[in-house]
Amino acid sequence: MLVLWTACEKDTLPMNFSPALKTGEATEIYRMGATLSGSIQKSEGVVVKDCGILLSELQSMAEYTELKVTASDVTLLSVQVKDLQPGKTYYYCTYASSGYSMARGEIKTFTTTESNAPVFSELVMENKDEKSFTVATTILDEGGSDLILCGFCWKLAEENATEPTVEDNVSNVSVGSSAISMRIKDLKPNKNYLVRAYGINAKGVGYGKTIRVLTNNATAPVVSSITPVDSTALSVAVKASILSEGESGVSEIGFCWSAESQEPTTAHLKYDATEQLGHSEFNTRIEGLKPETTYYIRAYAINEHGTGYGDVYMFVSGKAFTVTTLSVDVHGVDIKAYGQVTSGTPNYHHGFDVASNMDELLNRTEDVISVEVHTNLSYNEVDGTFNGDITNLKVNTIYYIRAWFIDSVTQDVIFGNVLEFETEDVPGIYSLQDLIDFRDAKNSGGDLSKWKNSEGVINVFADIDINSVDNWSPIKYIGRDEILEGNGHIISGWKYIGETDFKLQRFGFICTNEGTLNNIKLEDGSIELVIDRSRELSCGALCGYSSGLITNCSTTMSVTVKEADVYGTFVSGICGQLAGENARIEFCINRGNIQGGGYIAGIAAECDANVVGCRNYGMITAGEYSQMVSGIAYCYNFSIIDCANYGTVNGGKATFAGGISSRILFGGKVQNCVNEGVVYSVGETLGGITASLYPNSFLLNCTNNGDISSNSDKTVVGGIVGEILSPNCFYENNINGGTINGMLGTVDNAIGYDNRK
Repeated sequence: MLVLWTACEKDTLPMNFSPALKTGEATEIYRMGATLSGSIQKSEGVVVKDCGILLSELQSMAEYTELKVTASDVTLLSVQVKDLQPGKTYYYCTYASSGYSMARGEIKTFTTTESNAPVFSELVMENKDEKSFTVATTILDEGGSDLILCGFCWKLAEENATEPTVEDNVSNVSVGSSAISMRIKDLKPNKNYLVRAYGINAKGVGYGKTIRVLTNNATAPVVSSITPVDSTALSVAVKASILSEGESGVSEIGFCWSAESQEPTTAHLKYDATEQLGHSEFNTRIEGLKPETTYYIRAYAINEHGTGYGDVYMFVSGKAFTVTTLSVDVHGVDIKAYGQVTSGTPNYHHGFDVASNMDELLNRTEDVISVEVHTNLSYNEVDGTFNGDITNLKVNTIYYIRAWFIDSVTQDVIFGNVLEFETEDVPGIYSLQDLIDFRDAKNSGGDLSKWKNSEGVINVFADIDINSVDNWSPIKYIGRDEILEGNGHIISGWKYIGETDFKLQRFGFICTNEGTLNNIKLEDGSIELVIDRSRELSCGALCGYSSGLITNCSTTMSVTVKEADVYGTFVSGICGQLAGENARIEFCINRGNIQGGGYIAGIAAECDANVVGCRNYGMITAGEYSQMVSGIAYCYNFSIIDCANYGTVNGGKATFAGGISSRILFGGKVQNCVNEGVVYSVGETLGGITASLYPNSFLLNCTNNGDISSNSDKTVVGGIVGEILSPNCFYENNINGGTINGMLGTVDNAIGYDNRK
């Protein structure tokens, strides 16, 4: 408001100066302004030199501001007054002056608000074309609180269209001053649009006045602005649409771009997307851009009247995303590879591909060894370096390797250069003859340097078929500081039929293990032994007796022992007897059928050490003289934890038969185990988990879901345990599912005989 306060002069009103003045209502009142109105009706011959509104903070209007309206024949007055104070009362009236005298209308009052929604001045259109127009306004009042959003809203001016709101099309602006403007684009030619300013503050949404804008007509096609879809350092995906075909059909559409011209045309680089005509949008990915370069891109469409272009989109390419295979360190059949990606690239999936054939490597066939290393903490984002280990390659073989890194935006795999390397001749077992020679040298105490490395590891580097060898002779022992590493290779066709060498009281692929047996797989073989009842024997498909570690091994071999003494034979799929301070079996699987022996089980016939995470799927069948029959192991003093039996356990006439363990005694523990298999016996005691729980022993958190049955009324049967022998036993949190002699498992039939009661 023009702050010009003047005193009211004393005028003598000529008789011929008598215009009729009317003071209107104050409207559009906000914190800092309002619109004041009035009217003048002049009699014939009355001359009005000045007219307008008088505004005062005093009811007497002894002091006022004169708000003039400069027009010669004014009848209606409207004055927008601003720069007032919030929450204050003002007085106003219409006035007219002849230059000598002043007449006034009725004095009225209004009060500015304490707060309000944003208020805007009149909207002005500054320029327009066939697909856009620019509008501008001034924020008269932000409303007493910070603006949350501000801009313009618009819509097509269809018949009976209401004023545009923020629910329609919106373009927001960043408010740096009270003056705001916006080019509203991607409109259709020769169409009427309604547009007005809007602002949002804590009070609500405030709108300016609406104006109508008619876009220009167009004969050539009208094309939208580009919308970027995604981008990489050296590519960008874009899309656009045709707003109008113009006055004839479109014959070609596409995108053009240039790094030199800020207004690229079809004479520059272009992509013809005409095959996408008829779709609501057309798109492409512009690739192969130069690093750190500014590109100008726009869509185009052509008809017989000319070429229409969309707005220019500016794209700045990033640093080149490159991957380099740096080097390879060869250690026998193991390598450490080094790679590098553009420095500063965020950590994402990356690794190495290796193949013995170049074409296979480049085509990423199924024979390629692909190792992802992005989780091994080797990546250095500062310089982009990373490394990874690849093991168990073939000896004396030429390989090809390249590093790779996945673009986190596009998910494209970016490959590095190819390097060549050759593995070395290292100690190990590579063939059946190697296995035979190693066994013979080991059994005779000979030189093992051809097969055992400096760390005491005997590596198996290939699958080996023993079918051609009748009655394979076992490896007598693996020493305390030795590791037989199978590397997941399969040793198949091992078979032995007949009597054992009775100097060997331990029998298996390895008779005695004092060291480590790891990741060995025995398949498609069988052992059939007939022994004198007076002999003692520990027999397992993998190992007869172990005082060391057996881990991640598996067997599908069948093992049958006939005429075995009740107490003297221990027969199992993995290990006959397990005992010793360092003894342990972990994560092993038996899928072979096991039959006969005084003590018989899927994993370990007698367990004086821990068995963890093992599975049995094979059928366990008692022989004529069997006493202890277990799905997993006979638990003697130590623990069976996290194991499961899925195979059938046929206890026959054995004294004790259990899905997991025949007995738990001398402080032994069976915990977190599950039986899913059928367990059957006509012996003394039968249980889904164990037949008998002895004093100071533990049966915890186990579940039976198998069918447990006996057709002998003399057999003590329990869904979990056949008998608990002492109040000092620990029996907790066990679940009895499955069936017991055809009846659903319950708490009542979980225990056959309970001496705690």
